[in-house]
Amino acid sequence: MIEPSEFASCFIETFDKSALKIFRSWLAKKPTTTKWIIAGDFALRDKSRPGDCFAFSIIPYDLFPADFAEEVRQNLPRDLKDSKTLGANAAAWLRDSRHFHILIPMRQDRAFYSNGDMKPRDVIQESLALTVAALISAERGDEQIRRFKAAIQKTKANSFNVGLFTDLTLLALYLAIISLILCGDRKPEMISWFCDRDSMINYCDSLVWDYAINNFVGLAGLLDIDASGIIPGVYSG
Repeated sequence: MIEPSEFASCFIETFDKSALKIFRSWLAKKPTTTKWIIAGDFALRDKSRPGDCFAFSIIPYDLFPADFAEEVRQNLPRDLKDSKTLGANAAAWLRDSRHFHILIPMRQDRAFYSNGDMKPRDVIQESLALTVAALISAERGDEQIRRFKAAIQKTKANSFNVGLFTDLTLLALYLAIISLILCGDRKPEMISWFCDRDSMINYCDSLVWDYAINNFVGLAGLLDIDASGIIPGVYSG
């Protein structure tokens, strides 16, 4: 299994080399913005496509959630994954300087939960058990512990989907890391995560948010990034 700290360090190193200068230039044009949305969308596990992709947009939080959702519907009436062409209005909206987009392509045969001869299912079970033990030791809320215990039970079913669990793990890492990249350059007043409701978001009563917030808090300390007083809000439509 890839350790979250190692994953985060590799991603940030790549971002620093390929996009940090562009990001800082974009951020400098918004000196008064203190509240941010990080919106995520994904094209995953479709065998008719050559690869998979996570996409994130960093946007000033200057609209109410319903108004932001309506803006997206007005400018992107069709899901981009189902569109063969892109209209002028949609292209202009995506290029709007309010948005900073991060696209992460990946292979469909990716492996995250691997450990020698252990099966991915067994690695996930072990990881979840360690997480539950840590949450109990830290006296975290009963509901969060219940969701992780429910995830352990799901791993025991024949229908358990390793790919889906891998993807929600990656989503929870990317949301946390991209948020911390923002915090590293300018500590915000507020961050909110917006993602469409799908099988990853719904899994075990939205376990992904527990993972993402735990990653955000834990990685901030490991990477020495000041995120004190910030707990990202979540919104799924």
